[in-house]
Amino acid sequence: MNTGMNLRKIEKPFAFIIFGASGDLAQLKIFPSIYSLAEQKRLPKEYIIIGFARSHFEESAFRELFAQSVRKHFKEGTNEAVLEEIVSHVTYISGQYGDSVAYERLKTVIIKHDHHKQWQKVIYLAIPPTVFDTVAANVAVIREKNEEIKIIIEKPLGVDSTSARHLFHQISLHFNEAEIYLLDHYLGKEAIQSILSLRYANRMLNHMLTGSEIANIQITAFENIGVGKRLGYFDEVGIIRDMIQSHLLQVLALVTMSIPVKESALSFQREKNNVLASLHFADKIRNPLCIGQYASYRQEAEQVKNSTTETFAAMTLFIDQVHWYNVPIFIRTGKKMAKKRTEVVIEFKKLPFQKADLPPNRLILNIQPHEQIEIQLLNKVGGTHTAYRTLTTSDSLACFGDDCLPEHARLLMDVIQGRKMFFLSFQEVLACWDLIDEVIAYKNAKPSALITYPDGAAEISEANELPETFGFNWYAHAG
Repeated sequence: MNTGMNLRKIEKPFAFIIFGASGDLAQLKIFPSIYSLAEQKRLPKEYIIIGFARSHFEESAFRELFAQSVRKHFKEGTNEAVLEEIVSHVTYISGQYGDSVAYERLKTVIIKHDHHKQWQKVIYLAIPPTVFDTVAANVAVIREKNEEIKIIIEKPLGVDSTSARHLFHQISLHFNEAEIYLLDHYLGKEAIQSILSLRYANRMLNHMLTGSEIANIQITAFENIGVGKRLGYFDEVGIIRDMIQSHLLQVLALVTMSIPVKESALSFQREKNNVLASLHFADKIRNPLCIGQYASYRQEAEQVKNSTTETFAAMTLFIDQVHWYNVPIFIRTGKKMAKKRTEVVIEFKKLPFQKADLPPNRLILNIQPHEQIEIQLLNKVGGTHTAYRTLTTSDSLACFGDDCLPEHARLLMDVIQGRKMFFLSFQEVLACWDLIDEVIAYKNAKPSALITYPDGAAEISEANELPETFGFNWYAHAG
């Protein structure tokens, strides 16, 4: 590959400890991300990767698991020389998460490779939230004085505001906020990060993205697959907690937040939180929430035979701020829909004298499957004053050349380099949970409202009522 570009690289040695190293998250996301960093020559010469899990593996067997996970992920092929070099840095420790003896073994392995050079330690909690505090407490016992430690916690960050507050309290007993990286992989996507890049680079865009100019915002995240191997986890949380609470509310915040003058993680987190803490679920309007379940969901496994867990949800939100007064935000997400797509559609207000049947101007941020920004304007057809057509201009939001990384790889490199721009703050997570708790309470009060929709549905007709209440319609996606 061409490495002539000035790529951002990790210069200092580090120890990367993955708790839950035998699980799906490690195999599907973390191992391939490490390979991507190595394949692009972004890793230093000295580093160690330590897997820690309850499963029993010899080091050679775990190394093979690591290698096979990478090969499976990159179906187009891997550079076996690069993979072999990475695997030589990999070791494994088997133990229960509450076993102090296992942590002493972990400490011995770190010292053996570190030679007291004070490498930074990066810890990834790829484990259930129920054992976060157990691992954090044990790691705190074996850490050296003044040792640089960073701990990565990926969602789910609780199941409601109460459990999230408890989790943060327990973790904060052992680590300060500067050491904690709350990861939402959506924020590692190139198209998501491009939202901020576009806003900082284009004054015109920021003038457009104000509540006084916007008629409504529509956020859609559809998948054409079901829950698959995540059935056990998903059936406990549902799609509102799984998709909206973090991923889609973060997208909403990036689009609607004020842009701080100072480009710092603290400034970004503060402005996002200003939006998230101001969100209001429109529970007083008619039909503010639509929930559904795809037809084959209850047949996928015996344990969900009578499940009422939602696999589709659509809701109406407002931002309780003066300049966003009465601007509805419609969010919808679902599994086993006809096509995979994630997009943000921003519809602008019309001039008072414009005809009602004219389509609005739109700014469309396509996130999946094509990373693209699209602007829709109107123009006359020929010389007539009555016929109009939509002029569309678009450009790709995807990265080009060598400087492309999977979302987890990009975020992992940020952690090692101490960059928190695209990580969450405790305050943001709690603000999101406070909102979602209201939505879940409303949903639970109306259990009969769950609809069944066919596998592969193009849309859910009942969800059309949400924008129609305000005189709008879901954007009819041309693709």
